[in-house]
Amino acid sequence: MTPARNERGAILLLVLLVVSILFVIIGQFATSMALDRALARNHLADTQARCDMRSAAALLKAAVREGGAESPLSFSLPSGRVTVTWTPEAGKFNINNLRTENVTRATDQLDRLFTLLEGKNLIQVLGLSGQIADFVLSSERPILSMGELKQIDGITDEVLQGLEKVLTVYSDGLVNHTIAPPEVLACLADGINNQKTIEEVKKKLEDPGARVPGNVAGIANRIRRDISGDSEAYRAEIRLTGGFTSRTLEVALRKEEDRYHIILFNELEANHERSVE
Repeated sequence: MTPARNERGAILLLVLLVVSILFVIIGQFATSMALDRALARNHLADTQARCDMRSAAALLKAAVREGGAESPLSFSLPSGRVTVTWTPEAGKFNINNLRTENVTRATDQLDRLFTLLEGKNLIQVLGLSGQIADFVLSSERPILSMGELKQIDGITDEVLQGLEKVLTVYSDGLVNHTIAPPEVLACLADGINNQKTIEEVKKKLEDPGARVPGNVAGIANRIRRDISGDSEAYRAEIRLTGGFTSRTLEVALRKEEDRYHIILFNELEANHERSVE
């Protein structure tokens, strides 16, 4: 009887071992399936969010093209609630002008701009004009986003917010004088040193036949190569907030040949992506 009991015991142990192995295999398979399902859901949610953000960018283009739409826009998409805010950029000084053949002229204009800003205490960090010029000229490519300036010592988020009121990288390089801040228009040439002169220069630019003092007419003629009332560019921030996502997208639009093109598509809180249409 002892050999038979030993044999039955061995068989029982073997069965238990096989069952244990099966449980381990089934557990690993179930865990793998659960992970794969979670990854698939996350991938689907990410893809949906990206599609929604591109849809929001397309709606931004339509709103800018039609005109009259007020910033911000707010609407719902499958991934969540979307808020789009944008500001015009064509009235600002484009620092990529430093990379053109007129680098000396652009450098002088940038120096004058910062002299005006510092004189009005609109900027607290001194010496930024030269640092920005060196940064732009040392880059192997044009600056694509104003956020790149944070690589310069002394330019924090707070300083950058101030610079973004007068500087840009998104325009076509010409200043739209109809919306330009006084400091930007004044930096384009010597002699624009007060609000009255600025208004007289604007009048002459809008109407070449307008009667203005001779010095004002001379200033207007000197800066005509730098300005365009038809120049349009916009920087936008698209925020997507849903149950399982919170994402922010930086978009820049520029008008070229009566069409708006997306020149920057940069997700700020996830993967960085740039595309040109």
